[in-house]
Amino acid sequence: MRRRISSTQQEVILSVLKGSMTPEAGAEQLGISKRAIGALKQRYLKSKLPDPGGEVHAPLDGPVHVARDKWGIVHISANAIADCYVALGYAMAQDRLWHLDFHRRQAQGRLSEILGPGHLNADRLHRTVGLARSAETTELSDEAEMVLNAMSDGINAWMETNHPLPLEFDLLGYEPEPWSPADSISVWKWRWWMLTGRLNNIAVSEAARRHLPPDLFEMFMSIEACEETIVPGEGEAEVGGFDTVEGSNNWAVGSSRSATGTPILAASSASDCRRSTTCSGSGSGSSDASDRRGMPAPIGLADFGV
Repeated sequence: MRRRISSTQQEVILSVLKGSMTPEAGAEQLGISKRAIGALKQRYLKSKLPDPGGEVHAPLDGPVHVARDKWGIVHISANAIADCYVALGYAMAQDRLWHLDFHRRQAQGRLSEILGPGHLNADRLHRTVGLARSAETTELSDEAEMVLNAMSDGINAWMETNHPLPLEFDLLGYEPEPWSPADSISVWKWRWWMLTGRLNNIAVSEAARRHLPPDLFEMFMSIEACEETIVPGEGEAEVGGFDTVEGSNNWAVGSSRSATGTPILAASSASDCRRSTTCSGSGSGSSDASDRRGMPAPIGLADFGV
């Protein structure tokens, strides 16, 4: 059995990873070779990988089976839908706990607490918009409340076990707080704001309302290329209006050209290439609900209109 990495070794390895210390200096400080410190770094990084096997105790009403396919996608089977979401929260925290915390802090205007003053402007914006305050007062359906409570229970169950925290927590020197349903709602509201809010759009439209004649304002606010389609149509599309040239689901592949023999409609250009990381593939099924498969954002709200 390999020895645990000591606190001194971890401190040096983190300094090397941050770039504040060269591998040569780290090796000298620990009294080992450069090759040995490289092996130590790899051992430390591997220690951060979650173990997807074995049995765990979680706040469930019955047994739940969680399997991962060759892509690492989680597949969950349970006797109750609430248990499915507990397991999904647990697996999501297992895979991407720091990602969850990052989005929570982003929505709540708290990134500068861990990432420094460069994020103050974004934090002020999100606190001014009030996503966290809105999340606290959001009314939920019974189903949405059940889902959010179950997801939170699963996320917290993972944090309460003796698992190593993801690398980012060590690099930034802090530990995550417990997860709550309001955290999930604030993250989802941030996603809505990211896709549709943008203060510059609101400010431009308000300036147009105040300063343009009514006919020009109506034209300015009309939908850009509202009749345009992804397949050839009859006649030219009507154009006009102010837009940021963004859209969603903007390409398609016919069944004769796909490997599976079925058509594909995909992509979301409203989200830049980094936004794909807000989704986490999963599938679940229970005896009291139909199967659910897809790419939920890491908060479990996609189907509930919160």
